[in-house]
Amino acid sequence: MVKLLTILIANILLSSLHAQKPEQTDFIHISVNEGLSQNTIFDIAQDQQGHMWFATDDGLNKYDGYDFTIYRHDEQNPHSISNDIIKACIVDTEGRIWAGTEKGVSLYDAPQDKFYNFTYLKGNKSLPIRDIVEVNNKQLLLFSEKKNGLFLFNIETQQFSEKPLHPSLPGIQPTILHKQGDYIYIGSYNGIYSYSISKKSVEP
Repeated sequence: MVKLLTILIANILLSSLHAQKPEQTDFIHISVNEGLSQNTIFDIAQDQQGHMWFATDDGLNKYDGYDFTIYRHDEQNPHSISNDIIKACIVDTEGRIWAGTEKGVSLYDAPQDKFYNFTYLKGNKSLPIRDIVEVNNKQLLLFSEKKNGLFLFNIETQQFSEKPLHPSLPGIQPTILHKQGDYIYIGSYNGIYSYSISKKSVEP
């Protein structure tokens, strides 16, 4: 009886240890050898079809798990992406793909396989876009290092605006943007600010 009980306890312990063993996570390395246009990746997004999008200094890369499609600027094609230097890419809640380039923001039209480009000029120079987050289905929040701040893009009117989301946001010197749920997190040289979209309030 004691022997049987010992065997049962041993089996329970072994089963418990086996259940707690973490699953192995496998990584694969994708580089220019597999078709990526450049090895330095600045941003990553996944669209509703499962394609992965990579922002690089040599075009916007779409990866279907097997092959790459690389979108570069073509001076002869007004519907090519606005610039090859791309620092940001997102997929919004409508499934639209946006890219932040050295010459503004580009919207990819998947059915037509072409881009619509929007440039924000300051002093006859287009502002490079370093990061993008979706505020709602009508607005994007953009960040440009050269402007040293944040500004909005109205998707419906296709217009840029320097009107701040909140009075406390101008002059915070942002470094990165991230959206999760109701909050937009703004990294800066002075810590992190969180903006509540529903409450329209900022918490330092």
